[in-house]
Amino acid sequence: MEGRARQIVFLHSMWRARSTWLFGRFRESGRYRCYYEPLNEALATLDASALGEDARARGDLRHPPLAGGYWQAYRTLLPASGIGVEGFEERFAFHRFGPENDPGPYFDRLIDRSPRSSVLFKLNRSAYRIAWFTARHPRARHFFLERDPRDQFRSYRVDPAYFLPMQLVLAWLQPPLREKMRRRFPDLAPSRFERMGGLGRGEATSRLRRFFRKRLERSDEEHRWAIFEFLHVEAGREARSAGAAIVDVDDHAAIETAFGPLLSGPGADRRACAVR
Repeated sequence: MEGRARQIVFLHSMWRARSTWLFGRFRESGRYRCYYEPLNEALATLDASALGEDARARGDLRHPPLAGGYWQAYRTLLPASGIGVEGFEERFAFHRFGPENDPGPYFDRLIDRSPRSSVLFKLNRSAYRIAWFTARHPRARHFFLERDPRDQFRSYRVDPAYFLPMQLVLAWLQPPLREKMRRRFPDLAPSRFERMGGLGRGEATSRLRRFFRKRLERSDEEHRWAIFEFLHVEAGREARSAGAAIVDVDDHAAIETAFGPLLSGPGADRRACAVR
């Protein structure tokens, strides 16, 4: 499928790393078909009424305005029933990729259905799984966005019931990282979830989120920071091991160097090409 696209770009990051702002710049350039969070669990129940949802609907997230909303690229991927993006499975959102959880055909479909020859994927749920993407799409450009960890940790507070608990869910569902978590933070090891094999993927994820949320609520700020710092370091380590280009989003020159050339070129809107 990659042969049909001139340029494929993956923006990988944890949450709150300015990825939505960069997504907006790529969309405004006019060169790319831009898919917003193609691993978002909400895509399993997306319908036409949500296609125009934009940052104003979630002002608490402090996202920049996105003309046309978050989900406009999925309009042609809704089935006749109008519910759920074609090819997306809820287990793609957080579970480890492998033969029994292979999102490859789904991403191929997104590329194939693009009306433009350049495609951008903006992902906040690919952390700890970037190696799968670089192996599956070796000719694509893979970037991992890094932000000052203290600032990013503070930004997670805009939704404390979601961001840090779900970052823990994502990490816990990757077996190699789970072992590190168990050794480093034994209080966060939900051993009973090892016996949840009979539960549906979505139900297990919801229960894990509730478990981690309650544990975090009982933790002090220092302990929550230690957990976040561990997750931040491990995400960066995996991204580097996978061969993704690391971009410091606090460094304007680094952003310009990494993305300026990708945002310019034939057909680009010059007003959007300057990385502001």
